[in-house]
Amino acid sequence: MINKRRLLNLTMMGLAAVGLCACGGTGDGGDTSKPELTVWCTLLDNDIQATIIKNFQEKYPDYANYNIHVIGNIAENETQGSLHKDTNAAADVICMVDDNIQKAVASKELLALGADEKAAITTTDGEEAVNAASIGGTLYGYPYRADNAPLLIYNDKKLTADDVSTFEKLFAKAKSLNSKVACDIGNGWYNPFILWMGGGDFTLNSDMQIAANFANVKGCATSAQAMYDFYGKYQSAWNITSDNAIIENGLSDGSLVAAFFWNDLAAIRAALPSESTVKVASWPTFDVGGTPVKCTHFKGYKDYVIKAAIDEAKIPVAKAFCAYATSEEVQNLRCTDTKLQYGPSNINSKATEAAKALEWSSVIMADDTAKLTRAQALTTNSDFWDPMGAFGGLIGSQSNWGEFGSASRAIQNIVSSNGWNSVTSI
Repeated sequence: MINKRRLLNLTMMGLAAVGLCACGGTGDGGDTSKPELTVWCTLLDNDIQATIIKNFQEKYPDYANYNIHVIGNIAENETQGSLHKDTNAAADVICMVDDNIQKAVASKELLALGADEKAAITTTDGEEAVNAASIGGTLYGYPYRADNAPLLIYNDKKLTADDVSTFEKLFAKAKSLNSKVACDIGNGWYNPFILWMGGGDFTLNSDMQIAANFANVKGCATSAQAMYDFYGKYQSAWNITSDNAIIENGLSDGSLVAAFFWNDLAAIRAALPSESTVKVASWPTFDVGGTPVKCTHFKGYKDYVIKAAIDEAKIPVAKAFCAYATSEEVQNLRCTDTKLQYGPSNINSKATEAAKALEWSSVIMADDTAKLTRAQALTTNSDFWDPMGAFGGLIGSQSNWGEFGSASRAIQNIVSSNGWNSVTSI
């Protein structure tokens, strides 16, 4: 779905108005007499982007005459929308979350990479990373991060590792502490675990529809009803939210003891009182019909992409820059940056001690090994989120599944939605 990072989203015009000092250039965009290559990245990445530009031009002197600079700070999950609004005003090179690539390609807004480039990136970053940035077998992105996943953040002064090992223990403990757990079952980025637990699965078919077996696997209705009943029991200890401020403040003031959330650790820790600390854990087990089932979660990649509307003369420098910005060398740099601590996609980078020591990324890598992650870009389209959100909303409403009257009929409604296709098997 989305990268939940709360970052400033500024348009090109807005940036000019506030006079952003662009990386690799000056506040007015640098030396306009030089050929230009422009970049969009998140606000948090400005410093690292400046370093990447500097190092790139030192390493590749053929491109030292280019004015390479950031012209916009846009969250990776919003870049496709901004690109679509005005492709000519968009940056040449864009940092984009993987599930934005599909829509951008459908609108013919991204430059395709060649077979040799795809083969090279498959070697360095693996087939999954390449598949996440590919449409119809054609690669459109240079992967550089593999840490876009929701995990469990908990107050380890109030909860133990055993407390967060199961949903039952976690919510019972929160209730006993007169506190709550934030788990946004009304959001499709968090709630698919409910159906995965029951044996449900989904993927994109050749028509880019969501092929889902939910309505044809009896276990899905069983796990959905189990979650419905569980929420009813622990409603007082549950906050259905993925709002940054609520979660940051809640973990700070004690109204929350845990949250299923994206990697907002830096902001959460900055808000904590001195006596409080938080840790990161994988998703717990959930009891379905007397059997504890380990919950799974989405995982996504982030990529550098090149807009299709780029001047043809710039394509060689854009490709060279993207290749360098996503290289093992630079992924290691991002990984060891104390502010960023980004989890790499590069296979060699993942094997470094620095990557293994990253709290967030190390949990994701362990979940990968245990087959507890699901590839977001390969299984969803823009029609995924609303039906799944509505389904979770029915659990939260505790209205006997609303107009549907049963879990199975509520599930049937999901797969009957636009952009979905009900299948018997995946």
